[in-house]
Amino acid sequence: MREYKDFSEAMIHDAEIEGERLFPTPHPVFGGAWYHKVVSSLDGWLGIEGTVTLPEIRLSRYKDGLDGHPDIDPEVKSLDNPSVYLGGHAADESDVGLSLSLGVIDRAKGMISKGCIAFRPFWRYITEVDQDVGGYDAHDGKYSVSAVGDNCFANAHWKFTENYYLPGDVLKISVFSPEPDRLRLHIEVIEVSSLASSVETRKKYGWNDPADFESPVFSSPGHGRGLEAEFKRVNAIDQSGNEGGNAIPTETAITNAVWHSTYLYRMIDGRICRVPMGPSRSAVTNAPFDSAFEITSDESRSLVGGETVSIKPMK
Repeated sequence: MREYKDFSEAMIHDAEIEGERLFPTPHPVFGGAWYHKVVSSLDGWLGIEGTVTLPEIRLSRYKDGLDGHPDIDPEVKSLDNPSVYLGGHAADESDVGLSLSLGVIDRAKGMISKGCIAFRPFWRYITEVDQDVGGYDAHDGKYSVSAVGDNCFANAHWKFTENYYLPGDVLKISVFSPEPDRLRLHIEVIEVSSLASSVETRKKYGWNDPADFESPVFSSPGHGRGLEAEFKRVNAIDQSGNEGGNAIPTETAITNAVWHSTYLYRMIDGRICRVPMGPSRSAVTNAPFDSAFEITSDESRSLVGGETVSIKPMK
């Protein structure tokens, strides 16, 4: 195990890197969701870090098929699921970050919402070994892991309301390899949201103030060996039961997800460095088509992997 918890304090390296592979190829579209994906090259990367202001959300497709719901309704399951996440690919794919999820709405009674109401940590990884499958009781009440074949999905226990994140919260999210064939998610709270809706939601449900989060180290074969690996950041509206299909038209929208910066981690001259994920180190896929996205930036923010992302499938 390396002698550091994460790489977020590593020095920034903004000079040329000998032998680096620049100008990666965009990923092809994978159907069933509306998403903006920024991906690195396949190279000797050890992880990725992004500082992001979480977006505002308007959900419009609900299981009951009725109109007139609030922007986020705790009483009815939404068929659209916004997410903000990072991820990597070496031997296989990992998606790691935040997904709009169910949350506790009455702590005294242990009541959980029927609809998704807060961004909560998840880590999805593909492995045939060290799957770590088990419920909350198998993981000291901290998290659970389920698996279908080699596809594993984990999330933090809903009781930790300090790990409920809301629109307007500013977070530094990192996914990195602390040892070979492993990844870890780390979330640092930079600023707590002052949006009236987020302030009121935390007060209404009695949630704790947001706090930092760290996942366990989980299996991700091929990562952390200084060989070919790629990393990504994604803003998405996933759609229930629609993976691999055609994205369903929707008035659901996520607006003003602000990526202040994005850095890749790499070993350079014997030490871990943070490398800006600027235009020459990234490729973009807007799925299923560009007109659903509003992407804004400026030159200084672009050079350090920053931009503002809104997804509006039906403007």
